[in-house]
Amino acid sequence: MAEDARAPTLEQLRVVVLSDALPSRNGVGTYYDDLVEHLRDHVGHVELVTPEPCEDTGQPAGWTLPMPGDPTQKLPVPSLTELWPSIARLDPHVVVSATPGLYGLLGLGMATRLRVRLCFAYHSEYGKMIGMYYETWVGRVYQQVLKLLDLLMFKTSAVVVAHNAALVEAVRENGAEDVRLVGTPIPKSFLEPPVPLGDAIRSVAYVGRLAPEKEVDTVLDAARALPHITFRIAGDGPLRDRVESLARSRENVEYLGWLERDDVRRLLDHSDLLVLPSRLETFGTAALEAMARQRMVLVSHQCGIVHWDELAEGLFRIEAGESVTDALRRIEATPVAEWQARARRARAAAESINRITIDHWLETIEQLAGTDPAAA
Repeated sequence: MAEDARAPTLEQLRVVVLSDALPSRNGVGTYYDDLVEHLRDHVGHVELVTPEPCEDTGQPAGWTLPMPGDPTQKLPVPSLTELWPSIARLDPHVVVSATPGLYGLLGLGMATRLRVRLCFAYHSEYGKMIGMYYETWVGRVYQQVLKLLDLLMFKTSAVVVAHNAALVEAVRENGAEDVRLVGTPIPKSFLEPPVPLGDAIRSVAYVGRLAPEKEVDTVLDAARALPHITFRIAGDGPLRDRVESLARSRENVEYLGWLERDDVRRLLDHSDLLVLPSRLETFGTAALEAMARQRMVLVSHQCGIVHWDELAEGLFRIEAGESVTDALRRIEATPVAEWQARARRARAAAESINRITIDHWLETIEQLAGTDPAAA
């Protein structure tokens, strides 16, 4: 990027965001789809660079690598011959890498080549997740590779952003100089006026990966124990067969597969409560989206969203020693007026955190663009 006599204004800024997650396909994919939607209202140009989806499989098109422990997902390999010149033509003021994978390394290379500042977004402790799938030397190798990639991004990025306080401290301990806590944006359609919440728990939704770390089995156990409640499960992953099997055998279980964002909003609007019982969840985007739709939200203590003071009062938590079944029975016994009031607080908190999140991102991007390019 050519050096300007003056730093660009916010309305002049050009930003490139690189992510190896398909838009709206998982938590990271939805995060940047939503963020870019909001940033376009404020900056000159923002480009989201992600893999192209294959229409037949829903997986990334082109070259891919296997995702450790999860055959339902693939790691895409970016095409340098296509992406390198297209990013150079955009001449960005700031590059954001949303992954330590190959797309993130491409962002690092482009930021270095163009002499602009790099922002690395640290979303998940992937090493911990891999440890749940592999307890052999294979898992240890994967973990070491990911650790080295994380360290590379920490030490070469001008700013690292993370999405819960625990991750911020972990990044600082690993050598990053400027680490910032940022929230999670909400798609504009989810901020439209919500459908009124009912006076009983008739329908419970789960939205997310169908994987061991998400504790999907605890949701299925609740469906068996609470036949008067309909459980609607949306997502894909290695436990899909288990969910489909229960849906075939029980009238109160529906498996919806992977849903587009508008379909997720409609699912939430026709549900009374969303449950997210994960034992490893950096934040919990589905929980925030349900709060935005003024729904009850039941989460585990391992969900990063519980550590955001602005949001915590709008959540129900699975207490120590409780199962999902126990927690749902406890909420059913709570006066209706109490949980309806909590749902209204959840909606207000979600709207507030969305505004704060966009402001934080704009401030970070503006500061990075105003830095002397020669220092990059």
